[in-house]
Amino acid sequence: VEWEDERSRLTAEPMRWAFDLHPRWIALEQVPPVLPLWQHMAMLLRGRGYKTWTGILSAEEYGVAQTRKRAILMARLDGPVGPPAPTHQAYVSGRALQLEDDLFGSPLPPPVSMAQALGWDAEGIRMAPAGVTSTMVDPREATDPAHTITGKATAAWMLRNNSNRNACVRELDEPAGTIFFGQRANAVD
Repeated sequence: VEWEDERSRLTAEPMRWAFDLHPRWIALEQVPPVLPLWQHMAMLLRGRGYKTWTGILSAEEYGVAQTRKRAILMARLDGPVGPPAPTHQAYVSGRALQLEDDLFGSPLPPPVSMAQALGWDAEGIRMAPAGVTSTMVDPREATDPAHTITGKATAAWMLRNNSNRNACVRELDEPAGTIFFGQRANAVD
C-alpha cells in the first residue's frame, strides 16, 4: 500500500491487531483529523460483529487541565458502546461557568485549571497537595532556572502554546490548550 503520509500506516496499525486478536473491547484515540479513518474502521468492525462508536471528545470535560480534542473509536463485542458521560463542564472562552442548580439539576464541576493541576492557588503560589500539612518550599535558588510552568508569580502567569500570533493563550485559572513538545515549544509568560 502506498501512503500519502507515512505516519498514516501507524494510525491504521491497530486495525490489523483488532482483526488478528479479535479483542472484546477496542478503544483508540488520535488527533481529530483521524476521525474519518476511525469511522471507516468502525464500519469494518461492525462487519465483524462489533458495536461501535466514533466521535470527538474534549479532554477538559473529563477532568484533564487541557482543552485538547481527540478523535475516539470504541468497539465492543458483547454489548452496546457509547461515549463516556462528561465529568466536568466544557470550557468555552468568554462563557461563564454554570455554578447554580437549574431545571436539570446540579451542574458538573468546572473544568480543572492549570493552577489546580499544578497545585497552585489563584496567585500562582505552589500549595501543598491534599493531606499534606507542611508548607512546600521551592528548593531552587533564586538564580536557578525555573521549571516549565512553575514558579511564584508576582504578576499573572500565562501559558502560550507557541510563538505564532494566533497561539492559544490561557491564564492559570483556565485549562491549557494543546501543549506541544519538541520543535513546537511552549512559552510561559
